[in-house]
Amino acid sequence: MDKRIKALLMVAAGLFVVVGAVYLIPYENRVEVGSTPAAVENPHPSDRQSALKTHLESHSGKATKKEIDVRFKQAVVMLHAKKYQHAVKALDRVLQLAPEMPEAYVNLGFAFLGLKMDEQALGAFTKATDLRPRQMNAYYGMALAYGKLGNTRAAAGAMSTYFHLAKPDDPYREKAANLLKGWESVLDKEARATPDAGSSTAKDMPAEPPAL
Repeated sequence: MDKRIKALLMVAAGLFVVVGAVYLIPYENRVEVGSTPAAVENPHPSDRQSALKTHLESHSGKATKKEIDVRFKQAVVMLHAKKYQHAVKALDRVLQLAPEMPEAYVNLGFAFLGLKMDEQALGAFTKATDLRPRQMNAYYGMALAYGKLGNTRAAAGAMSTYFHLAKPDDPYREKAANLLKGWESVLDKEARATPDAGSSTAKDMPAEPPAL
């Protein structure tokens, strides 16, 4: 046989073996020359943790908001029932979860007033007005606390602010007006009294705090 023909037959046989071997490889494992590798979704571990954290924070935020709402409503019920210690406990939890909630400080102040903890009440009302300067009922409570502490002038000043902020149809406006009138009368008498005269206070003036 001609050497050239023999060589061509050997080359053809080799090609047949190679092609056959390629087609024996499973299709999914073949790589076509010049093709671009498929993109695989495989986020970095930190990305996964970040996504999980966002997911948990979202659910945690909803749960926290729900607890704040439940605890706040519990406190209002306790205030109306005059169970002031229970109201304080519920509001303490509210303020752990929402430390900048002025309404919670207002109701905490009224709970302290009910417990005759007048200085603590004043602190709570003051904090509420620091957080929200136009928190109307905080000034009402502040006036009551100042009155209990014997600071008639400050009581009148706080109630004047409440009266200024209150709407004409506010249900506590009339009570506020009567308290303010009484304190102003006391101040007027003190102004006309001799310097050695004893100072009057507003400790025994009754008042009912407005509940949120």
